[in-house]
Amino acid sequence: MTRSFLAIAGGYLLAAGLSALAAEALARFLPPSEAVVLMAMLAFLIYLALLIWAFAERRLFRVVVVLGVGGPLVFAAQWLVGTAA
Repeated sequence: MTRSFLAIAGGYLLAAGLSALAAEALARFLPPSEAVVLMAMLAFLIYLALLIWAFAERRLFRVVVVLGVGGPLVFAAQWLVGTAA
């Protein structure tokens, strides 16, 4: 139950945060609309990889740390990058 929730919710938050962070960074080199579309498409692959990894990982603690703590940290980093622009 815990692993399923972390895989679904935590994986979604981490994939969305990574996508937003990368789109914010890519917007400096590409037109912003293209950066957002590119990262939105890649977010599906990131989410899939995180789901598979969460169920393949033996240690639940590692899944909690990566997905439970990584998601908010990535959103905080994206906020900092966005406010620095």
